[in-house]
Amino acid sequence: MRLRKEVGVAWIFQVTHSKLIAEVERVFPKETGGVLVGYWATQFTDVIIVDVIGPGPKAVLNSDAFLPDAEYQEKELARI
Repeated sequence: MRLRKEVGVAWIFQVTHSKLIAEVERVFPKETGGVLVGYWATQFTDVIIVDVIGPGPKAVLNSDAFLPDAEYQEKELARI
């Protein structure tokens, strides 16, 4: 039995894309990260990204790694 690997598409709202770019520009040249918030348009293939949660105020950003503020991210996810 051969499994077929499907290639999907990630759709991202323009305002969400702008938030991502703003975060990268804010901390460059340091690493950053966050949580993408969205839903599957097609199960496990196409995803719609509607929002992003940044690293948080207590995140540690370095030139080669980052440690997120998980408490902040969890609260923001519950709010959204």
